[in-house]
Amino acid sequence: VIKTAKNAISVKDALGKDAIGELLYIKILPLGLNESIEGKIIANETLDKVSLYKALGLGAIGIIAVELKELDFIEIQERDINAAIMLVDKEQFKKLEKINGKKVLCDVKGKAILVL
Repeated sequence: VIKTAKNAISVKDALGKDAIGELLYIKILPLGLNESIEGKIIANETLDKVSLYKALGLGAIGIIAVELKELDFIEIQERDINAAIMLVDKEQFKKLEKINGKKVLCDVKGKAILVL
């Protein structure tokens, strides 16, 4: 347990590299994926393989989801992705919609998302 004055969201699993950026909550994928996500941390409840790699290709620096379809963390780890990939439970994910547009830190080692 980490005490912080900032709002924090706990993460079930994380890999990649820490990221700081604006949180962009996207309801519909892949329609919401375009050049506007460059440099942002995107959140979508269920992310599939195509959407994940498209988001990374468009310059997303972080991805937060409840579920990754057609993928597992081992496959992602083998690709040495230069972004934060985080899985949260449904209750924690609900908090993300409320902080849409705010700057967050995805702390991969600490398995936490901090609202800055």
